[in-house]
Amino acid sequence: MPRHFALVGLSLAALLAGLSACSNSASSESKPPAPKPAETKPADAPKPAEPPAKPAETPKPAETPKEPAVTKPAPVTTADGLVIEDLVVGTGKECPKGATVTIHYRGTLLDGKEFDSSYKTGQPATFPLNRLIKGWQEGIPGMKVGGKRKLTIPYALAYGEAGRPPVIPAKADLIFEIELFDCK
Repeated sequence: MPRHFALVGLSLAALLAGLSACSNSASSESKPPAPKPAETKPADAPKPAEPPAKPAETPKPAETPKEPAVTKPAPVTTADGLVIEDLVVGTGKECPKGATVTIHYRGTLLDGKEFDSSYKTGQPATFPLNRLIKGWQEGIPGMKVGGKRKLTIPYALAYGEAGRPPVIPAKADLIFEIELFDCK
């Protein structure tokens, strides 16, 4: 065998022997300790106390100027049972007894069934009060032009015991909403 191969072979053999010796000596040296697994706490272990949470402050709403309260008169019940309720207080002249009135009106039974209305025609109606049912003769005077009033009229001040069949049954109490445009 040629010499350079012998040297190479020797060198290779020495190299392999040296590696083998190194690996044996490395295994006999002390190894660094293996890292410990992370410590885990049992699920029922007490948790450290947290400081109490500070309650959040509720922001105060911006103050808005208050409009003066509009007071409408409380309903009035007369001695004969008529209930007068101003829905809108007018600003015009006051209607006297016996006047001729120009109004819009809507009449219903207590169950809400409408039996008559000037709103359906789109035209206000004009009537002399002394020719109308007693509930209107009593309930419209004192009302101001531009006002709207609700009258709950007992049957004795409306169409009486007989009613006005078939539209208004016997002994029917009635509700009228009346809007006053003029009175003379």
